Amino acid sequence: MNELKIQQEMVNEIRSIMNTARQNVAKRVNSELLVAYWNIGRVIVEHEQDSNERAEYGQKTLKLLSRTLTTEFGKGFSVSNLQFMRRFYQTYQIQQTVSVKLSWSHYCELLSISDRDKRSFYEKECERSGWSVRELKRQISTSLFERLLLSDNPPIGIILCTDKSSVAAEYALGGLSNSIFASTYTYVIPDKERLIEQVEAVLNECSE
Repeated sequence: MNELKIQQEMVNEIRSIMNTARQNVAKRVNSELLVAYWNIGRVIVEHEQDSNERAEYGQKTLKLLSRTLTTEFGKGFSVSNLQFMRRFYQTYQIQQTVSVKLSWSHYCELLSISDRDKRSFYEKECERSGWSVRELKRQISTSLFERLLLSDNPPIGIILCTDKSSVAAEYALGGLSNSIFASTYTYVIPDKERLIEQVEAVLNECSE
């Protein structure tokens, strides 16, 4: 084995060691940042709860915090980022539910989703598939969640029948011989009992 080949093998081994070390450092930094941002969000929320004028307090305090923290620690503490930290804590109040496999940028994208089930779907899928932030953003923008819910299954209709004393809500599956026209479509099947309660409330209002 000549000297050049030995040198190349050494370089390859050292390169592998350094790449592994850098990846481990990046994971550690990401984990520490997520913990820090979660705790910053906790501090903001707890102080807001102690204030009598939360809205006014929040606006003034976040601006002051942003100025002070940016001067002391540099970038990363804009008002919008502090708002994300607050929402981060409010959304994941149990710190152990925060996945260190996702970066802060991933969470910022996820926190922009208001629907809890939808957000949970993207969080799990992002972690499972190892999406980059760009891939996550693309999947959200193309509404992967809605497309999977819709699938290729036949639609389910809900028939509401009312009489003088009661309301019945029944699910009508496929195979109907007559054409059914619907004015509203949804991707989520509502709870039957809850639906009956809501319809009865509307009927009671109309009868008054």
